[in-house]
Amino acid sequence: MILFSLTLVFLLLGIKYYICLIPILFLIIYQIIKRQYKNLIYIGSALILGLLVLFFPKSNDPPSYGIVTSYKENYLIVWSNFQKYYLEVDEHNLELFDIISFNSNVKDISFQALEGEFSFKDYLESINVFKEIEIEGFSFVFKNPLRINHLKNYLFNDLNDYSKYLASSLLFNINIDSNIREVLNYFNISFLFIVSSLHIYLFYQIETIILKVLKVKKAEKIAYYSLFIFLYFAQFKLSLIKVILLLGNKVLLANKFSRKQILMGLMDINLLLKPKMVFSSTFYYVFIMSFLVIYIFPSLNTIKKTYQKLLFPLFLNLIYLPLTIFNEGKYSLFTPLISLFSSFVSEFIFILIILSLILTPLKVLLNFISYLYFQSLFFINKFNIIVYIDSWLFLIILTILIILFLYFSELKYRKYQASVSLMIVSSLIIFSLPLDSYLSSYVCFINVGQGDCCLIHHNKYNILIDTGGSIYKDIGNDILIPFFKRKHINKLDLVFISHEDYDHNGALESLEDNFQIDEIIVGSTFYSKDIGPLSFKNLNVYNVGTNDNDQSSAIYLSFLNHNFLFLGDCSKEIEEQICFDNQNLDVDIVKIGHHGSNTSTSVTLLETFDIDEAVISVGFNYYGHPTKEVLSLLESYDIKIRRTDLEGSIYYY
Repeated sequence: MILFSLTLVFLLLGIKYYICLIPILFLIIYQIIKRQYKNLIYIGSALILGLLVLFFPKSNDPPSYGIVTSYKENYLIVWSNFQKYYLEVDEHNLELFDIISFNSNVKDISFQALEGEFSFKDYLESINVFKEIEIEGFSFVFKNPLRINHLKNYLFNDLNDYSKYLASSLLFNINIDSNIREVLNYFNISFLFIVSSLHIYLFYQIETIILKVLKVKKAEKIAYYSLFIFLYFAQFKLSLIKVILLLGNKVLLANKFSRKQILMGLMDINLLLKPKMVFSSTFYYVFIMSFLVIYIFPSLNTIKKTYQKLLFPLFLNLIYLPLTIFNEGKYSLFTPLISLFSSFVSEFIFILIILSLILTPLKVLLNFISYLYFQSLFFINKFNIIVYIDSWLFLIILTILIILFLYFSELKYRKYQASVSLMIVSSLIIFSLPLDSYLSSYVCFINVGQGDCCLIHHNKYNILIDTGGSIYKDIGNDILIPFFKRKHINKLDLVFISHEDYDHNGALESLEDNFQIDEIIVGSTFYSKDIGPLSFKNLNVYNVGTNDNDQSSAIYLSFLNHNFLFLGDCSKEIEEQICFDNQNLDVDIVKIGHHGSNTSTSVTLLETFDIDEAVISVGFNYYGHPTKEVLSLLESYDIKIRRTDLEGSIYYY
């Protein structure tokens, strides 16, 4: 239980920080305690070799061929030159293990995740994909005769959109982007409808029972070997490899190895081949959680066997709870009940999908059940209660309460178990209240991609400088409002728009339509503005120039023992005039003008003010922002450079 407790605590911190290595340290300690020194050698060897693989020099030569190792609807992962590449291909007919030849250009992965979004770049790096290739066309060197798409098209024929989504995810490990997926995310249950070890183990059990009823010899082995079909369908998903190894140990080797040894061996191999996987959620769900689940069973064994299968999803959901809140920043209070019901729906639909391949009339039943299920979710979502939580203190308290709950369950202390359950629910409610918002102060340069957006928060006051803007995404609805909800901000007292470029004001309209804003000030049309104890001063009072950038406000703010200067897109000429008239001003943090363009950031600015840090709000762009010229200039003055495209949202407390 101590090992479980320590691992779960650090599990909370693991996805984004190097502290995620601590759970591995605890597993090593566990091996030492159990005197399983052979496993210890395996772990150490895997970590060392994994680091060698990670830092081994990689070829920059453009590949001329590729073996497809994974594919989705709009991209491929291909293996060539002893490394993997990302390849974007629309409406392709390629499948697993196809070999293709092409002329290619190699470039760095260019994906960027905005505030609160899933980082596809981090995911690619976790599976050792660091480069992207661009091709104009390809030709087949080898075409794998086992074409899954033929089966997929046959199955999808006569299926409605709901059934297609479920079949694609549960059988082929491919997610289709749609509002269907959105409603699953509302209840934090999308993981239930992705093919997993639970589904494949269920199929194995059912097939074994049927074969035994039919008195087929070696029923367990036949059922086991059939699982490799699903492994191929799901493109050798790691969680399925795990369950096939565990079942193989039971069916073929008569449990020669322990569950822990198999998990440890599989983890070692993956750390060797994909060392950065340790920073991904997949590592925790497949490996760390697999070890932690072992500690659930003593608690479940205190419950009647008839209720164990019913309660297992709830116990599992409880363990996932801190990680869910850590990743999502929100949680639906309906999730425990919805997930309990949905886990059985997922299993039933999975079996129904498989049977539909043989008995096509069952597609009518599949369509009806999937339609009914999702319509139920859409209806329930109208009354959904979502709590938004962004507090490390809460995660620590929640983790301790979960540990206590499992501990009291194991000891059959029902009274204490009920009390802890009440405390878990109460803590969810308490930390969903805006108490932390009223007690906190910070400046946050929000990661909105290629644009500017900065939130100044002080107790009940909230001021936004610029909103960002994108023609590809509704920054207001998709990024800013969810961010405000996580921060328990229900209104903006003031929005400054530095100037009327779309990457500075593009999200203003959607914010005005969907969020309360008390006041808006556009451009450099003000001298000073006070909001509560906060005093904002505009230093660009010259009203010169012929372009919008020269009309940008240059806002000065002293706050949190820092002196901030927000330069909008001010040109060097405006910066020089500001410096000439404000030579005695203390400035230690500057929001660099025009996203690091060489039209801004003058030598005069850097020589006049004793700047400690320069923040560049920037995203993927074709303008070359930030320019090498500006970066080199900042480095020459020993100024720390902070970039939203590299760090994500940047905070000052």
